[in-house]
Amino acid sequence: MSRFLDLPELIVPAPAPPRKDTAWEVIIPVRFIANPTLNKAQQEVIKRDYLLEPSEFNIRAPMIFYLCPENNLPKTDDEYAQATDASSHGPFIYPVLAVHAQTGEPIHKYRHAGER
Repeated sequence: MSRFLDLPELIVPAPAPPRKDTAWEVIIPVRFIANPTLNKAQQEVIKRDYLLEPSEFNIRAPMIFYLCPENNLPKTDDEYAQATDASSHGPFIYPVLAVHAQTGEPIHKYRHAGER
């Protein structure tokens, strides 16, 4: 394995300065909720099992890409539609949903917030 002992010499300068990462600067307030498609008793069980307290946290928009799959949350419009379809097993596949704390919209919609 080779190691840099000094700064490498740039052979060709960059054609343009790097683009500012505007998406990283976008902070999204998130709240976890029990899937509202479940009945009230089922929602209470989910709230208790997942310790869903009425609280929120902030996350940078690009991190939503990791938040959703790592926590078994819907990450696309199709998955969200499945999660909220009472006639399917979706509410049991996705018992917890992540929503924007102020708007209540599904959090996956903010995955690309701030990108140009």
